[in-house]
Amino acid sequence: MSPDRALSDSVSITLIICLVVILAIIAWGFFFGYESLLRTNINIAESAEDIPTHLNAHAIRLFHQNGDVGSLNATGSAHYPEVRFTLISPSGLVHSPRPSPLITDYAWNPGDSVYFYRDATGYHVVDSLTERINAIPTYGPLVDLEGGIWTIKTIDNTIPVTINSVDVLVGGSGTASASPYTPGLVATYYSDQAWTVPVTTTIVNRVHFADSASGRASDVSNWPNAYLGKTDSFSAKYDGLIRIDTEDDYTFTLSSDDGSFMDLGGTSNFISNGGLHGYTSVSGTRHMTPGYYPITVWMFENTGAAVIDLQYQTPGMASPQLVSNLWHIPSTAPTADFTGVPRAGPAPLAVQFTDASVDATAWAWNFGDGSPVITVQNPAHTYTGAGTYPVTLTSSNSFGVATETKAGYITVGSFTPGFLASYYRGQSWSDLAATRVDNGIHFSDGSGSTWPVSLVGRQNDFSVTWDGYLLVPADADYTFTLTSDDGSWLWVDEVQLIDNGGLHGSTAVTGTTHLTAGYHHVVVKMYENTGAAVADLTFSPAGSIWHIPSSAPTAGFTGVPRAGMAPLAVQFTDTSLDATAWLWDFGDGATSTEQNPSHTYLAAGSYPVTLTASNDFGASTATEPAYVTVGAFVPGFSASYYTGQTWTALAGTRIENPIHFTDGGGSTWPADIVGSQNDFSVTWDGYLNVPADADYSFRLTSDDGSWLWVDEVQLIDNGGLHGSTAVTQTTHLTAGYHHIVVKMFENTGSAVANLDYAILPSATYTPVTDVWHVP
Repeated sequence: MSPDRALSDSVSITLIICLVVILAIIAWGFFFGYESLLRTNINIAESAEDIPTHLNAHAIRLFHQNGDVGSLNATGSAHYPEVRFTLISPSGLVHSPRPSPLITDYAWNPGDSVYFYRDATGYHVVDSLTERINAIPTYGPLVDLEGGIWTIKTIDNTIPVTINSVDVLVGGSGTASASPYTPGLVATYYSDQAWTVPVTTTIVNRVHFADSASGRASDVSNWPNAYLGKTDSFSAKYDGLIRIDTEDDYTFTLSSDDGSFMDLGGTSNFISNGGLHGYTSVSGTRHMTPGYYPITVWMFENTGAAVIDLQYQTPGMASPQLVSNLWHIPSTAPTADFTGVPRAGPAPLAVQFTDASVDATAWAWNFGDGSPVITVQNPAHTYTGAGTYPVTLTSSNSFGVATETKAGYITVGSFTPGFLASYYRGQSWSDLAATRVDNGIHFSDGSGSTWPVSLVGRQNDFSVTWDGYLLVPADADYTFTLTSDDGSWLWVDEVQLIDNGGLHGSTAVTGTTHLTAGYHHVVVKMYENTGAAVADLTFSPAGSIWHIPSSAPTAGFTGVPRAGMAPLAVQFTDTSLDATAWLWDFGDGATSTEQNPSHTYLAAGSYPVTLTASNDFGASTATEPAYVTVGAFVPGFSASYYTGQTWTALAGTRIENPIHFTDGGGSTWPADIVGSQNDFSVTWDGYLNVPADADYSFRLTSDDGSWLWVDEVQLIDNGGLHGSTAVTQTTHLTAGYHHIVVKMFENTGSAVANLDYAILPSATYTPVTDVWHVP
């Protein structure tokens, strides 16, 4: 211990002895001089007639029943009464605990009364003539509402007195105990070893800290660097109150590296563990009765490992435990903060809010949906309508008010699969080019991929934002890996988890966070400068990605098979963007509201199909004319020949199978139908019957241009003026009939048109011959 600390302790001990004698005299006079006051029966009543007209809601009247109790004017005494409570009304509304101002005097005669009323600044005391609002003492008797008995007691329990026969007259049962204190000790960190140069102050729930050099557990992983920016040559003080709930002998153990001291219940240096030393533990024992006791822990660190740890044990405990029942009296306005779980989901969405404010003693919650303000500390609230809601918490204590508003904090709606992907021209996420739904993030412009040319018209100088919700099936630690070329970032629940920014090649960065069951907001941003482009997100354990639509849907669908003999069973698949409801019209008088229905056509014909997709923002309709063909198929393509190169001047039609033509080798094709071997065009239309589900590779050869569509999707583009050229593309087909259309034109010179296919993995191409059409 330093000489200054030793001298200070000596003076403190002398002053404490004097103070104890003075307080004992005052306590004797208070207890015996005002015995009738302390034993007075007290009732509480709440009704309209009890409230003065100039006061607003929730006045509480205190009055006595046993005649004149005299008066109290104990100027200079610390033992002024102080009323603190929580009132629960019959409706269940909880009035948050607020300290009353100090009652400086009593002059109660039969029929007189004292009012307590609540407004924005706290509880006030009004007697029958005047209003008195005074400061709250650091120490003084408390009135704790516990069941039907109130106990007036000082913090150090020197004057415990019971007041019996407390009645609560509010039309129902109604009181609960409340403390004037807020959790935790006030921790002050100093840049020197003598507690003279403060750097920062925070609230801690336990004294359990160690730096990395010690190898010991710590409530703060980067302690004390997180507070001081260093790990040597500092000091700390942890100051407040310890609450004892059960009378017993308490042994406290203070461990530290280097020195530490503990003051308890007015006893300075109750534990002295001073000096320069390694990890050392010192204990002290005291018999304690229920109540609040002042406690201060001091520590300083020279060099090397740094540790401070406070534990306790009673005779009935098997092992020591960390001291955690710690409190303090706020001395400044609070700092408001909160969390809510879950933050997204379908309606009705029940959210549990948790106050994370510092030093708050009252709370007012605005959930952003027009519901009444709630004043409990940790409320639950159910959102019944779709939308995005801000949440505001106003926290207060006797020193002031603080407000925290989190915009767009709760999202309620109907979820649909996938990320909502926004693609931008340029690298700054500002020039929006296209929006679509991506089921995952697994993209690269390598291996022949043209991503994202179809969206932004380029493979360089672009940026993307993926926005969605990860549905977590159970509480777990989730590990995310984000790979990109160039920069990328990941946010989970508005907290940045991965920073993979900068100009670089394909680079993977990993981050882990704990997620509770339910939906969690996930945002990925990526940009590409030049060169290769990569964006890939994986996570473990498993979950699914969803998003909430923010606009009317875009309707779309597919059907398989689209042609065949009656009865023809067709499986329809919704491909709409952001739809939450569906209405199908199959063109034969039948309808369905399923998302992916199956429908059987019973009669020959060509049928249009219409899908109307809708969500909370509107509806859209997609109609495909002649989408399903049912009937007696006959072999071959239906071939339409045109004079000219624009498929407009029909020259004639006929059945052809296969498409295998050239005007070379003495052939006069197609002079017999168009009158020339140049300046013509052709369309072949039919249905290819494939034998099995497989990947099919089509090869289209032509001179000049040609194109191939399979099931209305362009598969091959072999357009332009050129000699005999073959283009190959692969697609997956299910067993059955598939609509095939080939268009070709000839300018001058040689004319060629050939269509072949191979069933992978075979590399052998044969002419497409199993083709049919409807007469």
